[in-house]
Amino acid sequence: MAGDLRKLALWSAGGALALCLLPLVMMVGVSGSKLNDGDDQRQQAFDTSKVPPAYVKWVIRAGSVCDVVLPSVVAAQLDTETGWSAGSAGSVSSAEPVPDASPTESRALVGLTPADFAEWASDDDGNGRISPLDPGDAVMALGRFDCALADGVERLKEKQSAEGDLLELTLAAYHSGLDAVQRQRGMPAGDGAREYVSGVQKLIPRYQTGSGS
Repeated sequence: MAGDLRKLALWSAGGALALCLLPLVMMVGVSGSKLNDGDDQRQQAFDTSKVPPAYVKWVIRAGSVCDVVLPSVVAAQLDTETGWSAGSAGSVSSAEPVPDASPTESRALVGLTPADFAEWASDDDGNGRISPLDPGDAVMALGRFDCALADGVERLKEKQSAEGDLLELTLAAYHSGLDAVQRQRGMPAGDGAREYVSGVQKLIPRYQTGSGS
């Protein structure tokens, strides 16, 4: 009898604990679904038909690092920098070995300087090397760099040290440097930044679904 009462008490305590944890479990489940929905929306809004297959998943991932730089923006930047043709990278699988690149070749895929690539790149494709000629490594480095610039621009705007559209100033900082944005308190003048930003923005609709471009 005492054993049965002990089992009943343990069962009741377990049931009460489960009821207490149920709202937390439900909350975590809902939060997770929202994050997944957000990632899905980014992917659904991105037209992959004009992107070389070796780049598609990396552009989507790079465009998910922060809210400012979407996959269509990353794609437009790559189109602007290389037209998807540098080093015949469009036909290179990130799983395939790529010859060692010289420092100047870090611009081949995404336009990053050797120093910027070295700072922001990782072995994202998991092939045991960090190469500026691997789509995975290069595109993810671009995404991280862009988002770091976006964060820097946002801080400048919060301090009222710069004025303008966040994405436009992020692209300008990519072209001219964050210091140039700070010196000009906005869009840098006279160094081609405005033209670069305009060129990238014109290409963004090309990589958005339903744009008809």
